[in-house]
Amino acid sequence: MLTAQDHATVVRSYYDALNRREIDKNLSLVTDDVKWMNIPFNVDFSGRTGFREYLENWTKGMPDCKVEIVNVIARLIPTTIRIWLVFARKRRAIR
Repeated sequence: MLTAQDHATVVRSYYDALNRREIDKNLSLVTDDVKWMNIPFNVDFSGRTGFREYLENWTKGMPDCKVEIVNVIARLIPTTIRIWLVFARKRRAIR
């Protein structure tokens, strides 16, 4: 059985892989029956195939976005995560 600290480690591994765009690593961290809800768009993704679709949509839709973990409150169930989404800003030469 996973400990609360194990849950925190999985969460950090998930977002680290997401920031590196390692979708296969993200998929290795979830079970076959994963269910993910994209609340702002009211869309559910089920199973690893659905979860892959979600990850691909997210990384294509926000290619320069990185997740910065602000806080992880590790418990057995549920583990709570507070994150910031950080977008890279391209520097432009001023003439």
